[in-house]
Amino acid sequence: MDPKDEIVPPQHHARKARLEAMDNIQNRVIGEGLKSAGLFGMAGLLGHYILNKSSPFYLRQRSSHKLFVLLMIPTAAFFTKTDTEAMKADREFASQFSITHEHPVEKEYQVDQNGIRNFILDNKFKLVGYGWLSVMGLSLVYNFSRPQIRTAQKFINARMVAQTSALVSMVSIAMLSGIAKESKPPVVVRDEHFESIINQK
Repeated sequence: MDPKDEIVPPQHHARKARLEAMDNIQNRVIGEGLKSAGLFGMAGLLGHYILNKSSPFYLRQRSSHKLFVLLMIPTAAFFTKTDTEAMKADREFASQFSITHEHPVEKEYQVDQNGIRNFILDNKFKLVGYGWLSVMGLSLVYNFSRPQIRTAQKFINARMVAQTSALVSMVSIAMLSGIAKESKPPVVVRDEHFESIINQK
């Protein structure tokens, strides 16, 4: 029997399709990350050029510190973009090869007490992260408006304020999550696909 005439099982085709899809997803995620890193890297170089021409404070900084910031910007942009693209690609991949072919539905939040609470709990990590960045930025602006303290002390003050705000946010979200669990009645989730397998004859 000619090997070319051998029947290839359907599982082999399905496995090959999944592997090809995973390779395409990986290439797409890395490509998006490189685009973001290039864009933010160019923005960082432009900011470096402008600050060198207009900011005496920036000119006084060490070259190693400037290089660290210039490398940190595209690196952070790359990993942030690849993380978000990977999560989105994972959902697409799961829905494409899911047995039930269920597609994720975006949540809609009501503008009331329960809706706001659900929004906070569903986006708690983003809220804490963006809150930390916002407080850090505002605190740096405030501290650099005070010329009587040293530069190192300005960064320490800003970091302490930002860390304190992040800790307060995390404790508040934990308390809110505990209150939500106590007030929420138990929900019985039915998996119709699982039940159809169990009850088939």
